[in-house]
Amino acid sequence: MSSQTNNFKGKYFILKDTLLIDFPDIEKIIFINNHIDTINEINQEYGEKIKQIHFAGETFDSLKIEKRENQLIKIFPRSKKEIIKFAKPLKEKNFFISPTFPVQILEDISIISSMGLAVDLIHIIDTLDFKLTLNLLDYYLHNASLNVPIEPFHTILVSKLHRSTQTLWNMNLRNPDQFYHCDETGLSESPETLNNAQYQYLIDHQAKTFKRSTQNSPLQSYFNSLPKARPKCMACPHFHICIAWALYNKDSCQKWKKCLTTLQEAFRELKALEKFDQEHTIIKPPSH
Repeated sequence: MSSQTNNFKGKYFILKDTLLIDFPDIEKIIFINNHIDTINEINQEYGEKIKQIHFAGETFDSLKIEKRENQLIKIFPRSKKEIIKFAKPLKEKNFFISPTFPVQILEDISIISSMGLAVDLIHIIDTLDFKLTLNLLDYYLHNASLNVPIEPFHTILVSKLHRSTQTLWNMNLRNPDQFYHCDETGLSESPETLNNAQYQYLIDHQAKTFKRSTQNSPLQSYFNSLPKARPKCMACPHFHICIAWALYNKDSCQKWKKCLTTLQEAFRELKALEKFDQEHTIIKPPSH
């Protein structure tokens, strides 16, 4: 194994404890922890590194998180009652809500967003009912009073508008080129490979650095296999966003294909409206 200390610039390290937090190679952290004192203590000292905090404890306790500027705080409430009860301070803190309770009807989400709370469904969307998923997408696209994002729909649409494609792999924090999932032994490319002790790098705690492992990358092997194993994916118009995520350990991609097609249609409508406004505005804005 050889040291690869130059490979980590700009990468995200997903940490559940503080063991690696002072390593010089670590510049961006997604901190997953349910202990308020630990979160605030680390955030005070290393807050410039911590880009996201994920908290799955009691919703009331999450209000004690001392959020820094430009940090994304994502909480995982276990019931709608918790969210409704603390909606006002959650909105003031600009937290994202990632439900862990069963989402079975549109109102399970619309009641949250109607209170001005951003919602992130990326971790459960693959398990949602097909029709419910499409209803949620329609609600996001066509509810005129909605003024907060519903993810992952919002990120996909905005990335199209800004020509900065965001992949479903990135949104699920599974990309060997962007994210490292960490424990006290090493760095892995996903929670699944981390649980199986399949490390891409092993940790040298004394030197505070990482050494390349000899183990292969299952995700990279999957990507490399796509031209032969999934030629239909390669020809799909949504491949640049999906990259066969929709069929990774799944039987069907129809839900994602329908969602991505609908978002692409919404993008075209927005671009057409933008062009129409530019061409038919009576009073032109002053040129600079």
